[in-house]
Amino acid sequence: MSNINIRVLPVGELQANCYILNLDASDKAVLVDPGDDVSLIKRTLSSVSLTPECILLTHGHFDHMLGAAHLKEAFGARVFIHEKDAVYLSDRKYNLCPDADADKFIPIAPDGYIAQGEFEAAGIRFTVIPTPGHTPGGVCLYLKDSNALLSGDTLFSNGFGRTDFIGGSWMDLFQSLKTLFELPPETQIFPGHGAGAPIGDIRKGFYR
Repeated sequence: MSNINIRVLPVGELQANCYILNLDASDKAVLVDPGDDVSLIKRTLSSVSLTPECILLTHGHFDHMLGAAHLKEAFGARVFIHEKDAVYLSDRKYNLCPDADADKFIPIAPDGYIAQGEFEAAGIRFTVIPTPGHTPGGVCLYLKDSNALLSGDTLFSNGFGRTDFIGGSWMDLFQSLKTLFELPPETQIFPGHGAGAPIGDIRKGFYR
């Protein structure tokens, strides 16, 4: 089985983690949450000779999707998001894009939706885990064979996502966290901001 390479690029003023994933010996890639700094993302892709096949968004806040339209135009990569967050791609009221970044925001419609179950792109098979709470359509992307979870803004190494934005729900997030904590403890999280950690260690912090 080919190894999955996971590269992380903190982008934008909020330093959201954009992830570039590809299989060994493949020049096709998946971008997860390209929030800003499109030039940096393009340079990084070029430096490792990768072309993005699709763009997966863990949720619709601007710091995770601002570059999606630009990269779709540049590479023809298809954009996927959970259906409940689709409106975030076209409405600044939902995605919280500040006036300072308004010139970078290009409203787009998703090319398709990601929902609970399996999703494959660039030869990589993701298990999509719906994790509403931070937003109604938040998802985490689980790579079982790699013991890895791209957790977006649902779960961080030292906390969890806010629920006071439009569409947020603490009760939904609480249930989402319970679902994630059922994953194997050695699962390494790759969060939407900051450094990762094994989910078992994070769980201990919640249940001390």
